Amino acid sequence: MRRPVESKLRAALAVYAFSAYDGGEGGFTSLAVSLTQEASEEETYEGPHFLISSGEHADRPASQHDDVWGASLYDEQGDYVTTLDGAPAGSTLAEDCGHIAGAVAQVARRTFREETVDFARSVGKDAPAKD
Repeated sequence: MRRPVESKLRAALAVYAFSAYDGGEGGFTSLAVSLTQEASEEETYEGPHFLISSGEHADRPASQHDDVWGASLYDEQGDYVTTLDGAPAGSTLAEDCGHIAGAVAQVARRTFREETVDFARSVGKDAPAKD
């Protein structure tokens, strides 16, 4: 059964066409979100991905949402990269969900754009000759 707080975050992520999958271990719960929007649940951990939680739990009732969402980025080996800034203190649940979903989308767009530019440079007319 989905809890209201995680359902609201899933809805905010869906605005940007991201899916979120249940994650966590050892009593810690989170939502896993791949930087690749079309990634399946199994593929999510095979590439760069976020683990999003509020405190130590993503699966709590909305009335118990007392910590802002935190989104930690991990690389394809599962190594920690960084954590995105959370919503400002005093944000409503809706503002918090919108903030973190937008931040995830911004990182994904930037990553895609940089990879695309790097690829284009590698095959473009000014690219170094390949042997």
